[in-house]
Amino acid sequence: MKMTPHIVRTYLLLAAFLLALPTIGTKFYHGQTGKFLVASENIRYEPFRESIIYISRHNLFGAFGLVINKPIDMKKLREVYPDLPENVGDLRLGGPVGLYDQATAIYANHPQEPEVDRDRDRELSLEELMKLVERYPHKKVFIGYSGWGPLQLEMEIIRGTWTVVDAPPDIIFEDNNTFDLWRKLRSIRKNDLYEDQKI
Repeated sequence: MKMTPHIVRTYLLLAAFLLALPTIGTKFYHGQTGKFLVASENIRYEPFRESIIYISRHNLFGAFGLVINKPIDMKKLREVYPDLPENVGDLRLGGPVGLYDQATAIYANHPQEPEVDRDRDRELSLEELMKLVERYPHKKVFIGYSGWGPLQLEMEIIRGTWTVVDAPPDIIFEDNNTFDLWRKLRSIRKNDLYEDQKI
């Protein structure tokens, strides 16, 4: 096939777009980053039944989040981490991915400004991660995480699996039980929808 200037230009534009895609996907699209996903009543299985997930990263290539309102099975955890101290603090179940081999911390000096630190990114052990965040007044450590591939979370939101709630980030550090926090955020969202209908 003869390469005409028009075809060459098309190929160059396509190549430039493909080269720029990682930057576009990570720098300009932040999806639901910093927001909460509230599980719909249709989710009947654990660990997502009546769950609230904080989305710490979302771009075109996928999403990373943590279930913030589920306890963890300490007996199983101690089988994986036998040297875990007795006064280990408040460990939570972050999700089914990397269960019992990936820890993530959310911590803050001010509860409205949470930061996320994954041990995989910094190659920290669970104990090192807990030590790193112990000086912060607001902190929670999660085992496992919740992850989505490219556009997977967008499709689940469209199907109604999750409701997106832009709630204050300090609810991450609250000690509500599973149902209380889920019901609280469901009611916030329903009240918002009701207000919209009245206008």
